[in-house]
Amino acid sequence: MKLSGKGEYLVYALERAEKALASAGNWGVYDMMGGGVISTHIKRGRMDDAQVAIMDAGKRLRRFQKELEDVEMAVHADLQLGGLLSFADYFFDNLFVDWMVQDKIRKAERQVKDGLSAVRKTMHVLRNEMRDHKAELEILERKYLAYVEQAD
Repeated sequence: MKLSGKGEYLVYALERAEKALASAGNWGVYDMMGGGVISTHIKRGRMDDAQVAIMDAGKRLRRFQKELEDVEMAVHADLQLGGLLSFADYFFDNLFVDWMVQDKIRKAERQVKDGLSAVRKTMHVLRNEMRDHKAELEILERKYLAYVEQAD
């Protein structure tokens, strides 16, 4: 079904974001322990990957919501740390700056996990409703056939 496919693509995009954020968080911890420029670079790359996945999820969420106008949910994960914080992360590589960046990563990760949970719950409800409607349709079809056979 068209709707289910859109939901599954949304779940996939959110899972990609979740994985990239988890990796960025892990590299952030390493960076805070003195990982240096290389760990900062890898962490920033994972954050960029997460941003791309979050933007993709946003597009897919809008399409999914169009199909479900009565369902309201949103994923507001923003990894736009700003030029100053990004600059500071690379050039003033210290515990304070790393801590600020790590906090941003963890907040975004929590938001993605919450959004993923909401989408999964909605998909579960949709599957149950589709199953129930299919059962009702089968009952109506049997009643219709019995009625047609009786009329003959």
